[in-house]
Amino acid sequence: MADGVIHETYIAHDGQGSVSYGSLSRGTFRSVKIPGALRASLRVGDDGRARIAYTTGDSIRYAVARRDGRLSTRTIFKSDDMQLTAPSLVLGAGNRAYLAWNAHERWGGGCADGAEPVSKPGTYFGTDATGTWRVRRISKVVAVPSLTLDVSTGRLYVALATDGGVREITRLANGRWSGTRILGHAIWISSSCGETESRGISSSSGSDGPRAATRSRSWHS
Repeated sequence: MADGVIHETYIAHDGQGSVSYGSLSRGTFRSVKIPGALRASLRVGDDGRARIAYTTGDSIRYAVARRDGRLSTRTIFKSDDMQLTAPSLVLGAGNRAYLAWNAHERWGGGCADGAEPVSKPGTYFGTDATGTWRVRRISKVVAVPSLTLDVSTGRLYVALATDGGVREITRLANGRWSGTRILGHAIWISSSCGETESRGISSSSGSDGPRAATRSRSWHS
């Protein structure tokens, strides 16, 4: 909730419909469909406007809610041969966006599956902190990323849950990346919408594949 307004993304028709963005203010609910969205991660900026990172399967897009309730959208990353999933979004100072997602090869059948992929599988990171979007692959590991920003230090932490435990990748304030491996089993607490839930303005997480649930709300100010 921000300034008395509830912002949310939801999937209609028991999780089988399209993904939409909605806001509830002073008893009035407005909603708009997010074109092509399969999964979404929502955060609210200091200006009270929602930011939504979402995947269409072959692209990662970033939308900003306008005052009229409609969305201004741009494509951050696109792949012709990878499935892009699990977007995880946080906002920093000046509403700069920090976004992580994963890419894995599409599954199917036939001889074409043996072709060498153009894009590389793994975990990707993108940000517009410099004023323009920059994207890079930060790990070969394909896992659901959980992204956290320490606003006091400017450090970003990306946690990747794997069968062998959790791998943590850290981005320092100067832009350098380093990785560590935390041994043990990862435990994720899933909400009713199939996403791991993380409280607080600077953390978020995503989940691969929609479940038959209804709403994922953002309570951040």
